[in-house]
Amino acid sequence: TPVIEELEEQTETPIEENLMEPPEETLETETLPSELPVNQLIIENLGGLLVPSDTVRIDNEMLSQWKGISDSTKIDQVEVETFDGKTMQCKVKPIKDSKYEGKGIIRMPEKIQLNLEVKKGELVRVKPLVY
Repeated sequence: TPVIEELEEQTETPIEENLMEPPEETLETETLPSELPVNQLIIENLGGLLVPSDTVRIDNEMLSQWKGISDSTKIDQVEVETFDGKTMQCKVKPIKDSKYEGKGIIRMPEKIQLNLEVKKGELVRVKPLVY
């Protein structure tokens, strides 16, 4: 019987070690969510003679929220990601047209839409780039 007791003691020790490992992993994942929020926006066309082809327009209220969260004085670039996984960094300015404000819309020039292979009415993920 002493041999059986020794075997039981040996099997108990690795189990205790395994139980101690997962809390360390969860601590690491808990510290990660300090990232800025990712918003889903609907694409609207942005056109005109003097429209820069590398700049998207987003609701000013959203830009203000991002500034508050990031403690940044100015957010002038965003990362736009499609649901296919394509990403692109763009300059950003607030929407000037009041009919688009507060509707979860990103106004995007045709050149950016072509690069991302998206079109008007589709959803994209947008997050601020803070340096």
